[in-house]
Amino acid sequence: MKILVDGYNLIHAIPDLRGRLNEDLEETRNALVVRLSSYAAREGVQIIVVFDGQGMSGQQSGGMGNVRVRFSKAGQTADEVIKKTMDAKKRSDRMQVVTSDAEIRRFARLCSVPVIQSQKFVQLLSQSASSPSQKSEPSLSSKEVDEWMRLFGKKQ
Repeated sequence: MKILVDGYNLIHAIPDLRGRLNEDLEETRNALVVRLSSYAAREGVQIIVVFDGQGMSGQQSGGMGNVRVRFSKAGQTADEVIKKTMDAKKRSDRMQVVTSDAEIRRFARLCSVPVIQSQKFVQLLSQSASSPSQKSEPSLSSKEVDEWMRLFGKKQ
């Protein structure tokens, strides 16, 4: 499964990232890519995240793990890249798109590509990050605690 992400749209749906946008744009994008990479690894999916790159000199595509990063070229918007990718993939790959942008959602419906609203995807990222598949500390009964304290507790 491939997930196509409207990068800045998703950043605006994540409060702690949205608040950092004006401070350090590159670091904010990288923080999103790290979260997406963790999600992709846990869920076994590939993610393509698209950002507007127009007017930014030296922006190159890259990635991390199962996440590919794409920037739009000069004279092109991220929305156009997303639409073009959906149109090209609609017949060949299973794909979902993450956005709350009305125009992209409309185009996705025309391409029969399922849409996940950005706010919903934020919830999926959060649920996945705290899923029970992560190991948690075992709990001890009061009897076990008393026994451990007897064996290893401080002597008074």
